[in-house]
Amino acid sequence: MKGYLLLALAVVTCPCHLPILLALVTGTALAGVVGQHFGLVLGALTVIFAVLLLLGLRALRPAHAPVRDESAPERDTDPVADHSGVHTGRRAAPHTRVDRPREPR
Repeated sequence: MKGYLLLALAVVTCPCHLPILLALVTGTALAGVVGQHFGLVLGALTVIFAVLLLLGLRALRPAHAPVRDESAPERDTDPVADHSGVHTGRRAAPHTRVDRPREPR
């Protein structure tokens, strides 16, 4: 719930919504201040928007989902047992048959 609230606040503080916010506060002292310091307000809203967006997305990410490092090579580390019961760490193709080693006679 916290993540959704942060993302909702990010949408409201998005700098592209500044004209809409100005239209809502037309005729007030707030509109005069925003009009005189438009660049400062735009910069502040941009920073607030970015922070709220990052915090909201981080709050929605599952705790068990690690951040993926794009520079690291992709590898399969899930130990999967083949038919011999040995964990190889490799996955066989679904149509591939893995034979058991023959027992000595």
